[in-house]
Amino acid sequence: MTTLDSPCRLSMLVLSPTLHDFLIHHLMTLPFGDDPNTAHDVWASTGTRLHVLNAADRFDDIPGMDRVKRFQLIHLPEILINTPDQHVLLLSVTQDDGGGTYLLFPRDSHCPTLKALGRQAHD
Repeated sequence: MTTLDSPCRLSMLVLSPTLHDFLIHHLMTLPFGDDPNTAHDVWASTGTRLHVLNAADRFDDIPGMDRVKRFQLIHLPEILINTPDQHVLLLSVTQDDGGGTYLLFPRDSHCPTLKALGRQAHD
């Protein structure tokens, strides 16, 4: 599992070009007009994080997750979409200031909770 505290750090991840471009579009272009400084500042001020999980990671392995945030991720996602390369992107807004948690996980996850979420994702 890898955790990023800024969408400006997406280049640190080993992703296909298609998945990388998809994340840039959804994490920077759409919400921030492709302004990396604003994206970084908003994520920093709100504590927003992206957790990138692999197939062996479990939902309970996500760092900094209390029971309330876990409940919000499972039951109240704002975004739950299929991405290129058989992954799912989930966003749950967990704070009043708009801060939240993104999860990127493979559809073939071994974790039952993530598999169930993956079945709910849409294009």
